[in-house]
Amino acid sequence: MWMAEGLIQQSKDNRKMEDLGDKYFDELLLRSFFQSSSSNRSRFVMHDLVHALAKYVVGDTCLHLDDEFKNNLQHLIPKTTRHSSFVRDDYDTFKKFERFHEKEHLRTFIAISTPRFIDTQFISNKVLREFIPRLGHLRVLFLSGYWINEIPNEFGNLKLLRYLNLSKSNIKCLPDSIGGLCNLQTLILSWCNQLTKLPISIGNLINLRHLDVEGSSRLKEMPSQIVKLKNYKYCLISWWTKTMV
Repeated sequence: MWMAEGLIQQSKDNRKMEDLGDKYFDELLLRSFFQSSSSNRSRFVMHDLVHALAKYVVGDTCLHLDDEFKNNLQHLIPKTTRHSSFVRDDYDTFKKFERFHEKEHLRTFIAISTPRFIDTQFISNKVLREFIPRLGHLRVLFLSGYWINEIPNEFGNLKLLRYLNLSKSNIKCLPDSIGGLCNLQTLILSWCNQLTKLPISIGNLINLRHLDVEGSSRLKEMPSQIVKLKNYKYCLISWWTKTMV
């Protein structure tokens, strides 16, 4: 995500951006910007005071659609908002995102898991077909955990998208229009239990560096066009089956 947001630039000594990101994270951890979680040492948190300071600094640039915000219909989304997140509901309708009208300059759109366990969560097809494709400046799109059966062709309009997470969804395949996302660096399709194939057009993703299909057990092979990837030597493919590229 840091790469997708442009927070990590290619170094003069040609070190991989992933390695630079690791270095930045270690430095922030050393300076206590991040802290190890007390409940899970493999996860990291921010101290409440650091988090409050970060929210103050970013102001309206970042917005979280919490329950208070969703229930206050008079609360408008500022024009300066670029990064947004929200907690998934049982069924997220188009109306939930109506206040994003004319906010096409959003760069980040992230669905966060609900604290309470819900086996299945849905998102309206109208959101997928009419709202999201309108966000032509998106860099990060995170829709993990939704019961999504089909990705519309209109996703091909997201030409600036660099990070796409559709993990734990119910998709069987991706549309050929995905091949038009020439800036895409990361594609996460892990634990998509109905996924059977990837489109031939995946060979057009010249900037793809990370492809994760771990746990997608019905996917038996990769399209031969994947060798066309410009960053093939950097492309990390996570796959739990025996077939590897």
